[in-house]
Amino acid sequence: MNRICVPVAMATAALAVPLAAQTPPGTFGRSTQMMTQTDRSRQMAQCALRLNRGAAQRYVLASSTDPAERKSMNAFRQSMITCLSGSRSATLDPVAVEGAIAEALLTENGGALLAKAATVPPTTPVRVVLSPNASMHHGVIDCAVRARPDLAAQMLRAQPETPEELQHFQALGPALQACVPQDVKLSIKPFHVRSLVAGALYRRVTSAVTAGQSTGRNNAQA
Repeated sequence: MNRICVPVAMATAALAVPLAAQTPPGTFGRSTQMMTQTDRSRQMAQCALRLNRGAAQRYVLASSTDPAERKSMNAFRQSMITCLSGSRSATLDPVAVEGAIAEALLTENGGALLAKAATVPPTTPVRVVLSPNASMHHGVIDCAVRARPDLAAQMLRAQPETPEELQHFQALGPALQACVPQDVKLSIKPFHVRSLVAGALYRRVTSAVTAGQSTGRNNAQA
């Protein structure tokens, strides 16, 4: 049977709090002519989004604090298996998969959801308290994006691996530092940054749209 091996834990390096001060200058990733695990992961994610949009959306929206929840999503898993295109298996980067789907959804229709992010009210960043199975990276990035969805949208409008992308991420620095748990040093792979921000912004904008629709229905019924 075809299988997809998705690593649960990814090694971390290169970005540490204070994030803005220690970000490698000029780039979050490395350019190469070879197909990397990240490239393969993004290709398969985009294929899965075309095959089963609903399952792909649910994958990104699934609680980032419970990795087991994502592993149980059989519909999305089956889409990824179909996208193997004859390969017996592939070891994928789950952060890249999430980011590719989220960014595709955010930028479709002329970037309608990115535009929506400018109208989403910011929240006050609070230091993240993590449960034992929680993802530190997701928790902190989600917190910072909730605090500054406008900056996250500007970052995603910039082309990857450009000074503009880096500039907007550095502007998120104060929010990120306010979200990091006390006495904890956070490290993130540079090439995961854009994917984590994309996933966090998609979850934030989607929740805002859903809340707005619910309020509208309630007002109509009143």
